Amino acid sequence: MALPATHIRFALDMADRLPVGHLDRYVAGTLYPDSRWLTGVNRLKSHDERYLEISFPTSDYTLGIHIHCVCDKLQSCVFEEALPGLKNLAGQDRWVYLSAAKMVQDRLDMQVFDMQACLPFLNYAENPNQEDVQDVRAFNRIIQNAYQFKPVLDFQDYYNLWVNVTLSPLRAAEMIRMMQTIAKDEQLVERIQQAYDEMLERA
Repeated sequence: MALPATHIRFALDMADRLPVGHLDRYVAGTLYPDSRWLTGVNRLKSHDERYLEISFPTSDYTLGIHIHCVCDKLQSCVFEEALPGLKNLAGQDRWVYLSAAKMVQDRLDMQVFDMQACLPFLNYAENPNQEDVQDVRAFNRIIQNAYQFKPVLDFQDYYNLWVNVTLSPLRAAEMIRMMQTIAKDEQLVERIQQAYDEMLERA
């Protein structure tokens, strides 16, 4: 998954091109698919391919879901080209590398828009897959608590975020170690930073 700051930044940049009526519902919808971590909704359902179809959105919330999936798709394509060695990885090794790079991008994205102003939008929630809406709200609160009052998240913050959404501590620690390795490589960080502009251009 792209991380919350990246998703929200992308959604706000796309909002100028889209018929968004209620910004809170749109932004909340942007993070909805990843609530599966708490609700137990299968990823194939929470990130259904039909969500990428232009005809899918019928409300501000579902427009947010659509933008989430577009962001994920574009980020994966751009990272495939930008991250050295990614094409040679598979399974958990690939997922760890990608997730670590996404955390680096998320941290960069936090520095260029007002994430704090967007957090109250996450008070809104819906349950498109008939999951318990209180679980969706609980996921949103985890995001709010993780990002509130912080100009950027540090490594421990990201570790806590993953563990709070039920990823195993061992896997979360592995991802943070990879994130730390990437963060020390200035050229790789620059590639990740440039990836956002490429995502927006392709959108």
